[in-house]
Amino acid sequence: MAAFRISAGDCFECIERLERVSISPCSLRELESQLKQLYDLLVTHQALIDSHLVNFFTENMWDTRLPTEWTEELERIRDDQLTVLSARRVREVVKSPSLIEFVEECDRMSLTSLGVPEFRRVLSLCTHEQPNLAMNEKKRHEVSQMIDLLGYLTKAVEISQVIDVGSGRGYLSEAIALKHRLKVIGLESKEGNTHSATKRNKIFERVMKNSVEQMHVASAASYVPVTVTVEARSESDAHSFLEQLAREYPGILDSRESTAIVGLHTCGQLACTIQEIFLTDPHVKLLFYVGCCYHLMSDDTGFPQSSFLKSKRATLSRTARNYCQTAKEQTGSKYVRSESLFYRAVLQWIIRHELGGHVDHLEGTTTI
Repeated sequence: MAAFRISAGDCFECIERLERVSISPCSLRELESQLKQLYDLLVTHQALIDSHLVNFFTENMWDTRLPTEWTEELERIRDDQLTVLSARRVREVVKSPSLIEFVEECDRMSLTSLGVPEFRRVLSLCTHEQPNLAMNEKKRHEVSQMIDLLGYLTKAVEISQVIDVGSGRGYLSEAIALKHRLKVIGLESKEGNTHSATKRNKIFERVMKNSVEQMHVASAASYVPVTVTVEARSESDAHSFLEQLAREYPGILDSRESTAIVGLHTCGQLACTIQEIFLTDPHVKLLFYVGCCYHLMSDDTGFPQSSFLKSKRATLSRTARNYCQTAKEQTGSKYVRSESLFYRAVLQWIIRHELGGHVDHLEGTTTI
């Protein structure tokens, strides 16, 4: 299961990133070939990826969902050796040919193994220079990775303004404005986050003012992000998205300018909405986001977004989409929260057998 989580999480994040990158027909065929391989892997192991970890306690899935050859092999391996199942050293400790084949096939489907040449070339241009802004180490790493690649893409398509969707407290917006000197508008649905971003922007303006005075260029106000609170919008509003915003916030946003829509941790269905905006609004020239919360995507209009996967009628259960969000670094034995899983299993058993309820992990619902 750990090995598959690496494959699913990395690959579908890869798909999210690659679908909107301009690539050659040859690379598109290569990507479709890789998607087909991934789809075949999903179909082959559908029962396994739909198995919630709690159900390994409550429904004895260790014996019913895994081949006996695998369970005997895994029980033989020490806990500290289990971590190599997520690496290329699996043959050092595993003897079972079918388990080795499974782990290696998952590794071939990982983000580091997949991708297209153009995308790898663009990534190689990134400097990974971290922005000099107040944020924690994790956020700084994420933002630095993103703004490097964004800088390359905005120059390639001559972007003049950036809309940061789901901008939160404005970390990404500030980094874009600071490094690339672009006009940035942050859109946020929570008033508390907008208030925090506005306070940060005031501090940011003082920083920019000192920087601008040293360079003898335009005023600092030109580069200070503006964050506004907006209500959640559906895909049906996509065709007039920029025009609506320009009417609501005159002087802040120009619906006729060449625009990039970006997002860091665009949650669930929000990613689908901004894809629709990108496809329907001619002034949106660039879409660049990193999605999250795949389990919150709608089954009707959410997953899959790829026309190729739609043609295959590909689906992923809520359980599988939750696995997609697990970082490969968290698959080692020291990260397994066996105690909390045990208590959740006990609660699930009580709900089912004492209260007559039903727990559906595939749909993410509990009924009592």
